[in-house]
Amino acid sequence: MSRLLKRFVNRPAEGLAMLMLAAMLMLVLLQVVGRYVFQNPPPWTEEAARFCMIWCGLLGAGSALFHRADPKLTKGLTSARAVPALLLRAIRWLAISAFVLPWLIYGPGFVFRHWFRATEAMNWNSAAIVVIVPIAGLILFVYAFAQLVVREERSEEGSDAK
Repeated sequence: MSRLLKRFVNRPAEGLAMLMLAAMLMLVLLQVVGRYVFQNPPPWTEEAARFCMIWCGLLGAGSALFHRADPKLTKGLTSARAVPALLLRAIRWLAISAFVLPWLIYGPGFVFRHWFRATEAMNWNSAAIVVIVPIAGLILFVYAFAQLVVREERSEEGSDAK
């Protein structure tokens, strides 16, 4: 299951997150040059950089959870015995689910409300920006569930060799 998630979910999500990070960096650089060199920054760069930040941050959170690089309350999941480790993984899954389930429950309505709105500077459909919220929620929920049912493997935690 981990290989399927890595191949079909995490790699594309990480690639898109890196693309959004690079785009955000370029947009901020363009805005700085426009502001301090030409004294007239393009008005759309701030808004576009903000949208890239939203996408990069939410997709990056999923990537951090997939690689187990997220902040943890429990460090001993791999060294604990079977029953306590399962209990700790279940508590972790419940905590992540409590955070992400509202994204999944209210996300479609949130996107629908933005469907009829346009962004200020670029006049884009606002739903194209906020659609990442339920998508990222689903990714986080699936990763958390996969980590609940699949025992952690220490050899794979920090490497990308497979």
